[in-house]
Amino acid sequence: TPGSAPGDPDEDAGGLGDAGALCAVADPEGLTTHRLPVEVSLAPGPARGQTIVDRRPRVGESELHEGTREQPLVAVALDVDVARYVRLYLETVEGAGPTGP
Repeated sequence: TPGSAPGDPDEDAGGLGDAGALCAVADPEGLTTHRLPVEVSLAPGPARGQTIVDRRPRVGESELHEGTREQPLVAVALDVDVARYVRLYLETVEGAGPTGP
């Protein structure tokens, strides 16, 4: 699997993790979001607990048959200003930011 082994060139494209989540709360302007239907897989198996985002541009079966949307629309981050969040994180951790000593 690309990005799953040390030395793999795709390994550098890791997730934001907790630091990214905190940066997103402190500075939401660093994210580009879109409201999309989201659900969490509860089915047994390897996908259990994974977040599923439906990015298809067409409506789902429930809307086609006069039902209601089962999945709520959630602001999903699709792009991040990496340099902005790296700067925010380092300034905060190193105490050089606007709230530092």
